[in-house]
Amino acid sequence: MERTSGELQDAAAVRRPATAWHMLGYAICYNAVLLSAAGLATCMPHPRRAVPAVIAFFLGAAVGSFANQAAYRIPRRMSLNHPPSSCPKCNAFIRRRHNVPIVGWLLLRGRCADCAAPISWHYPAIELGIATLSALAAYVIAAWLEN
Repeated sequence: MERTSGELQDAAAVRRPATAWHMLGYAICYNAVLLSAAGLATCMPHPRRAVPAVIAFFLGAAVGSFANQAAYRIPRRMSLNHPPSSCPKCNAFIRRRHNVPIVGWLLLRGRCADCAAPISWHYPAIELGIATLSALAAYVIAAWLEN
């Protein structure tokens, strides 16, 4: 069965929404380019390189948190800044102290603070992955800039 040109255009127009896994993949590719440009041979431990890496880790965790939010909200055509984050089951707003990347999920033990519904492990995994890659890239770039 052959498709008409209209059917081919319709099939091409249908795209899967970006997920948190796609965002992590983009972050891995981006950081891999930075790492290959900087060269891993210059990565000897040094405290001067650790400071940018720690800063990049926290910024990367924040970027990972935003990537999770974007991957959840964009396919549902929701705004990225309003309403605040909430539990998908009970719709209770997530408190600020629980909305800290990685740490909030660990404090809550992977459950909603109000209804105890499970929160997927994908959220902290994406945040930790992007944070780690950002820290590694910052460490390598700091080493490269020293030489």
